[in-house]
Amino acid sequence: MDQIQILKRAFEISWKYRALWLVGLLLVLAGGGVASLNTPGSPGPGPNPEVSGGGNEWQGLPGEASRVWAAVAAILVIVGLVLLAIIMFFALIGIARVVLRFMMRTSLIQMVNQYEETGEELSVGSGLKLGWSRTSFRLFLIGLLLKLPIALLIVGLIALGIVLAVTSFIIGSGPSIVFGVILILLLIPIAMVGIGLGILISPLIQITYRACAVDGLGVWDAIRSAFGLVGRNLGPTALQWLLLVGLGIAWRVALIPINLLLVALALLIGGVPGAVIGVVGGLIGGWPWGLGAGLLVFVPLFILVVALPNLALDTAATVYHSTVWTLAYRELKVIDVGKQGAST
Repeated sequence: MDQIQILKRAFEISWKYRALWLVGLLLVLAGGGVASLNTPGSPGPGPNPEVSGGGNEWQGLPGEASRVWAAVAAILVIVGLVLLAIIMFFALIGIARVVLRFMMRTSLIQMVNQYEETGEELSVGSGLKLGWSRTSFRLFLIGLLLKLPIALLIVGLIALGIVLAVTSFIIGSGPSIVFGVILILLLIPIAMVGIGLGILISPLIQITYRACAVDGLGVWDAIRSAFGLVGRNLGPTALQWLLLVGLGIAWRVALIPINLLLVALALLIGGVPGAVIGVVGGLIGGWPWGLGAGLLVFVPLFILVVALPNLALDTAATVYHSTVWTLAYRELKVIDVGKQGAST
């Protein structure tokens, strides 16, 4: 398996195949970029049935107090309903982002695979149609099944450590306090272990995604196939993963001077008009108005100058990362077939 050739071929496809860029951009916006770590939102609690119960709970209070508490209760109900609406809104946004994320992930995989099969570049619309399929839901289930046990284990260990540490501080004796401090210090390596396990399992997740999207396997069949494929070709898979990790580190190091340059440029582009507007506004309406007007000009320009190039760079990295793993999966299958043929 020529990992370097895969990296070169992935770069050629990512640069030439322009439809991948928009699909990759949508994936980044949905929280699935290589620089992103996102979890789907969860719906908030339902309304409390006790809030609007029958009868007048303030009946026994004096008249004025009863009216005050009734007004307070009404305000609390309104605030609760507004908070519930906000929670439901963001929950729906989270669900929509998860759906879009796995649709775009499916589209990228299948567009690159089809390009390698036939040499045909699909349009953005055709690529999006590939993502609107049962395969996207299967990819979601695969990610959930492979990531959730690790997440639950780490969260459970951290929660247990916090409970034991708090209990030790409540007891208050010297040894118990020392024990509590040790537990708190152990939370950091536990979290690091969780991050490490997530990184180690990422190649298996990528291969499983492609077993499902490329070969049309179901959730459990894709997991079993990916485990077998990676197990039989552990060396090539690990080397491909290490190369991507190295490229990822180099990419993040390269982003440091790029972002410093962008910040300087943003200070210039946003700062000059912001200062002019601020001075003019200050002369007309006083320094508070001038400061507010200057910030209204400076902040949006600063964010745009810094954020838009980073969005483009993250999109390019995301498309490239996905393409590499799709090509690597195809190559691993060829190697695996050759091994099985040689063994027979």
